[in-house]
Amino acid sequence: TWAASVEELPLRIYGGGGGYYEHSWGAARNSEELMSHCTSLANARAWQASVEFEVPAPAEPAEPTPLEELAAALPLPLGRRAPAAGAMPAEPTSEMLACELNMTPLTHVRCVSCEEAIIDVPSPCNNAEADTPDDSCLSFNISGIGPMRNVLLQFSGIHDSHCIGVNQLLVFCDGEEIDFEVTSPEGGNAMKKGGGWWAVAGTEHKVTLDLGEERELSSIAMQCTNSGATPKVLRVTRATT
Repeated sequence: TWAASVEELPLRIYGGGGGYYEHSWGAARNSEELMSHCTSLANARAWQASVEFEVPAPAEPAEPTPLEELAAALPLPLGRRAPAAGAMPAEPTSEMLACELNMTPLTHVRCVSCEEAIIDVPSPCNNAEADTPDDSCLSFNISGIGPMRNVLLQFSGIHDSHCIGVNQLLVFCDGEEIDFEVTSPEGGNAMKKGGGWWAVAGTEHKVTLDLGEERELSSIAMQCTNSGATPKVLRVTRATT
């Protein structure tokens, strides 16, 4: 342990005859034994004193936590482990690219079954960094919903307005955009083109699409540039005729 005070620091004194004497600073100042070895100026010059600090023993390394073990095992930049020689950099996934473009195709899909898909629509539902009108829509993956020709879209709730407003609506089958017709309500086809606008007052609305034939939808994309007029929930199911 360290000395409690300067007075207790260990002092090694060379006595002149090949021997060393251990003192503390405080004791060395008045030690008769020390003074007996310094009977002359030459003798006093002969001894050398040095302070030797007691260095604490290194502490035992703490056991790494599971999280630290995981971080140490992961390659950079996720972890601390150096990348293996010849390792190829990871390619960005569609999810990573979507996050960078402020597009979250999967996050907001609450559930998908053979009968329906429920989407919690973000506000605003819009990709502000898009280069083309079609890229301005946010895409929601609804793979797994059953085949249908007539699709019923049920909008519920509004984020902060007295009406909902949809600028554009796109539907996809196996990743390819497919054409459709809005059979109801009247004027709903305004959603089919970029820069369009379908707005209607109230919090509950239904839109029916005709795909022309039975199709299995893989995703649906939508753009609502007015954050307040963005609907809160979209339910996709088969329309009954």
